[in-house]
Amino acid sequence: MTVKMVDSFSSAAGVAKKLKEAGYVASAGYIGKHTVGLGNGVTPADIVKIHDAGLHFLPIWELDPVQVSYFTVKQGISDGKNATKEARWLKLPKGTAIYFTVDFDAQEADFPAIIAYLEQVRKNLHRDYRMGVYGGIRTLEAIVASPVRPDYWWQTLAWSAGQKFARADIYQAEVSQIIDGLGVDIDEVYANPGWYAAPEKKAIVSHPSGHDQEIAKVETQLAEVKTEVEKL
Repeated sequence: MTVKMVDSFSSAAGVAKKLKEAGYVASAGYIGKHTVGLGNGVTPADIVKIHDAGLHFLPIWELDPVQVSYFTVKQGISDGKNATKEARWLKLPKGTAIYFTVDFDAQEADFPAIIAYLEQVRKNLHRDYRMGVYGGIRTLEAIVASPVRPDYWWQTLAWSAGQKFARADIYQAEVSQIIDGLGVDIDEVYANPGWYAAPEKKAIVSHPSGHDQEIAKVETQLAEVKTEVEKL
């Protein structure tokens, strides 16, 4: 079953309840505040608010991947290590995916650099965390044909010419929307994309008062007497 989530440049913590009421199941946000001083980075308190609203959280690592010059071996090493540090600061649980993005219309000549970068991300991201990739269809198809083996795939409608990537776990279907004052993109989710799931709400069990317990005890005794009388 397809469900919907949002991704946003700024933390969605402040409107998380509104998002839940609108039928969204998760919020994806950028991480890096603690490790690299990312101004729009999500904090542990933000994740608590997102979870309290009943939404899952999906982390994105994105510094400046908007041209091929960003994608170097050195940057891949740095991003893999720093994403790991940030995930630990945020207390993301084992198995959570962190998404690394290719946020431009990459061409065939750009793919070797992008793939070399992602190979280093994979090597330097701690095994406790999973690796997701985001990009247009040509980028994702180039990665499929490479030695890189991401765990999850997130396709954007941008740079995809209306085509769908067959392996996509997430498809960014609408961009630049506004929900309760927050700028968001809207995503279709086809399978669990490795998000940090919201804790299940525990049912509140009502314990009877002392008076109620006495009434229940008497009712039980009367029922027992009735049963004995019926046996006579």
